[in-house]
Amino acid sequence: MAKKVNFVLKVTDAKLLDIKKALEAKSIKLDSIIEVYKEEVADPSAAGKGPETAKAAAPAPKPSVPSTAPSGSSPA
Repeated sequence: MAKKVNFVLKVTDAKLLDIKKALEAKSIKLDSIIEVYKEEVADPSAAGKGPETAKAAAPAPKPSVPSTAPSGSSPA
């Protein structure tokens, strides 16, 4: 039985028609292509690099926890 499978592609400087032609050239039946997100890349050589090259974020501040120690005075 045939199955429909969804894939997500991330490409640099490729047009929708180029992707369609490349898939169909390999006898892959294409039902649809949907562009989800587009962003400008400042340095094209950095486009293929993953998050490991990103600057490390500053550590998150520790949450303040209220003190549970007794205050020393009892209510009257």
